[in-house]
Amino acid sequence: MASVVCEVIKHMMYKIDIANIYLGILLHYLLVLAAVLIFGYAFNWVNQLPVYVLAGMCGVVLILCCYLDISRVKADIDEINGLCEKRV
Repeated sequence: MASVVCEVIKHMMYKIDIANIYLGILLHYLLVLAAVLIFGYAFNWVNQLPVYVLAGMCGVVLILCCYLDISRVKADIDEINGLCEKRV
Protein backbone atom coordinates (compact mmCIF):
# COMPACT_ATOMS: atom_id res chain seq x y z
CA MET A 1 0.00 0.00 0.00
CA ALA A 2 2.83 2.39 0.89
CA SER A 3 4.53 1.56 -2.41
CA VAL A 4 1.38 2.45 -4.34
CA VAL A 5 1.14 5.80 -2.55
CA CYS A 6 4.82 6.51 -3.24
CA GLU A 7 4.31 5.63 -6.92
CA VAL A 8 1.36 8.03 -7.11
CA ILE A 9 3.55 10.72 -5.53
CA LYS A 10 6.23 10.04 -8.15
CA HIS A 11 3.74 10.46 -10.99
CA MET A 12 2.40 13.65 -9.40
CA MET A 13 5.93 15.03 -9.22
CA TYR A 14 6.44 14.32 -12.94
CA LYS A 15 3.30 16.33 -13.72
CA ILE A 16 4.42 19.31 -11.63
CA ASP A 17 7.04 21.37 -13.43
CA ILE A 18 9.40 22.76 -10.79
CA ALA A 19 12.16 24.95 -12.21
CA ASN A 20 14.67 24.16 -9.44
CA ILE A 21 15.64 20.47 -9.57
CA TYR A 22 16.80 20.43 -5.95
CA LEU A 23 13.52 21.88 -4.75
CA GLY A 24 11.68 19.18 -6.71
CA ILE A 25 13.79 16.43 -5.15
CA LEU A 26 13.28 17.90 -1.68
CA LEU A 27 9.52 18.13 -2.20
CA HIS A 28 9.44 14.54 -3.49
CA TYR A 29 11.44 13.37 -0.46
CA LEU A 30 9.16 15.19 1.98
CA LEU A 31 6.01 13.78 0.38
CA VAL A 32 7.37 10.23 0.40
CA LEU A 33 8.58 10.66 3.97
CA ALA A 34 5.14 11.91 5.02
CA ALA A 35 3.52 8.87 3.40
CA VAL A 36 5.97 6.50 5.08
CA LEU A 37 5.43 8.15 8.47
CA ILE A 38 1.65 7.97 8.09
CA PHE A 39 1.87 4.27 7.25
CA GLY A 40 4.47 3.88 9.99
CA TYR A 41 2.09 5.17 12.62
CA ALA A 42 -0.83 3.20 11.13
CA PHE A 43 1.04 -0.12 11.13
CA ASN A 44 3.30 0.49 14.17
CA TRP A 45 6.57 0.65 12.23
CA VAL A 46 7.53 3.64 14.35
CA ASN A 47 7.40 1.50 17.51
CA GLN A 48 10.01 -0.82 16.03
CA LEU A 49 12.21 1.80 14.34
CA PRO A 50 12.90 5.38 15.37
CA VAL A 51 11.60 8.12 13.08
CA TYR A 52 15.11 9.21 12.07
CA VAL A 53 15.88 5.66 10.88
CA LEU A 54 12.74 5.68 8.71
CA ALA A 55 13.74 9.12 7.38
CA GLY A 56 17.23 7.85 6.60
CA MET A 57 15.90 4.75 4.88
CA CYS A 58 13.60 6.93 2.75
CA GLY A 59 16.54 9.14 1.83
CA VAL A 60 18.76 6.23 0.83
CA VAL A 61 16.03 4.59 -1.23
CA LEU A 62 15.16 7.90 -2.91
CA ILE A 63 18.80 8.54 -3.82
CA LEU A 64 19.13 5.02 -5.21
CA CYS A 65 15.93 5.38 -7.24
CA CYS A 66 17.02 8.78 -8.59
CA TYR A 67 20.35 7.26 -9.64
CA LEU A 68 18.59 4.37 -11.38
CA ASP A 69 16.21 6.78 -13.14
CA ILE A 70 19.11 8.92 -14.33
CA SER A 71 21.09 5.93 -15.57
CA ARG A 72 18.02 4.55 -17.39
CA VAL A 73 17.39 7.89 -19.08
CA LYS A 74 21.07 8.16 -20.00
CA ALA A 75 20.98 4.70 -21.58
CA ASP A 76 17.85 5.66 -23.53
CA ILE A 77 19.49 8.88 -24.73
CA ASP A 78 22.61 7.00 -25.83
CA GLU A 79 20.48 4.48 -27.72
CA ILE A 80 18.48 7.23 -29.45
CA ASN A 81 21.66 9.11 -30.36
CA GLY A 82 23.16 5.91 -31.76
CA LEU A 83 20.08 5.32 -33.91
CA CYS A 84 20.15 8.93 -35.12
CA GLU A 85 23.81 8.63 -36.10
CA LYS A 86 23.06 5.46 -38.11
CA ARG A 87 20.30 7.22 -40.06
CA VAL A 88 22.49 10.17 -41.02
